[in-house]
Amino acid sequence: MSPSSDEPLPPPFPQSPSFAEPPVYPAPPAPAAPPVHAGAPREPLNPWTAIFTRPRAVMRQILDGDPSRRVHLLAVAGGIVESMGSDVRMLSHLGLTIGSIIALKVVFGVLVGLLLLYVGSGLLLLTGRWLGGRGTFVEVRAATAWTNVPALWGALLWLPLLGYLGFEAFNLDIDALRTDSIGLLLLVPIGIAGFVLLIWRVVIYCKCLAEAHRFSAWHSLGAALIASLLVCIPLAIMAIVVVAVGGLAMLSR
Repeated sequence: MSPSSDEPLPPPFPQSPSFAEPPVYPAPPAPAAPPVHAGAPREPLNPWTAIFTRPRAVMRQILDGDPSRRVHLLAVAGGIVESMGSDVRMLSHLGLTIGSIIALKVVFGVLVGLLLLYVGSGLLLLTGRWLGGRGTFVEVRAATAWTNVPALWGALLWLPLLGYLGFEAFNLDIDALRTDSIGLLLLVPIGIAGFVLLIWRVVIYCKCLAEAHRFSAWHSLGAALIASLLVCIPLAIMAIVVVAVGGLAMLSR
């Protein structure tokens, strides 16, 4: 028997709910790398060796770190090295022993090193500003101190003479050494190497000072020359005045 059309139809079976797949989002972009300045080293440089080949990069690394670190030690050590190599044979004529001469040279080197560190840096700060430099005193002082590194390496040139003459090498008599064939054989290459090192030290100094002032090495050389004139001109005037006063005193007798 067929069901009557008046009877209600049974409700349809409920359909299982359908879930849409979640949308796929693209991966976030990788963070951008920090900008790298032109000429900046990718890894820390060793300032004791790299200053010979990359002085500006070494100086920038020092200035971005702690520019006051080791400046006094470098100035004192550089002053002592320069003083030890100076020719002051008149001290031996005063009857001083070699130990006393070495001690006097050490004291003199310490004083001169610190004087150049502060007075020299002050003058180079002034003359550098005249030429458009933007360095601070601390930055210029760091450049002045770290350019003593070539002088410290240059002290190794004295080891052959020290081995041959002993401590007398610190009070060297060049004239007497010219008659000594072995001493002359040691002195000539040391002099040549020292001259080459001096020229390269000037180049390093100009580049380090240029990095501190943020201008070219030629501007740095100009600032150094002007600073030298500021020192030499007053000294020359004082010498002329002393000679003139001495001459007038002799004429008045």
